[in-house]
Amino acid sequence: MTNSSLLVSLFRGRFLPQKFERASFPGVELGMPQSGDTGGWKKKPRYSKRARLWLSVLATLLQLVGLVMVYIWAFPALGINIAWPWIAALGAALVAWDAFTYAMGTRALDREPVADLESMVGSRGRAETSLHPEGAVRVRGELWHARSVEGVVDKGAPVEVVGQEGLTLRVKKVS
Repeated sequence: MTNSSLLVSLFRGRFLPQKFERASFPGVELGMPQSGDTGGWKKKPRYSKRARLWLSVLATLLQLVGLVMVYIWAFPALGINIAWPWIAALGAALVAWDAFTYAMGTRALDREPVADLESMVGSRGRAETSLHPEGAVRVRGELWHARSVEGVVDKGAPVEVVGQEGLTLRVKKVS
């Protein structure tokens, strides 16, 4: 048994993404979810939070092992002499970066995507730029191009989505 097949057999069923039915079109094969309406959008396979955590920890450990190997073998072979506290600081920076990217990635993956703009009507947000009559608003944690239906809206003012035109939200200022 090879290492890769051993890893696959260890993770099968625990850490692999959801199973998808296969829908085939002429020349194209798409993975479609087994249940639920996605509004025509292809749903991405998701790893569980636990699987993402373990994959992140494994990746971080492999980075640290690589850093140590470079310090022990590559630097001396190239005649480079770096004190070990600098390597330890670099290792700590790698761990901090991995923790940050894990947290931000998990936050982004846990957010539900907007499948259609009609579902945005009635949502509230905040003007990121002043709208006179167009600008940018943040609704449901996402930045959108918007057009004010009631004149000028100041930056930072609360807004409510009242409709959409293409990919532009129509908003009004909330009093």
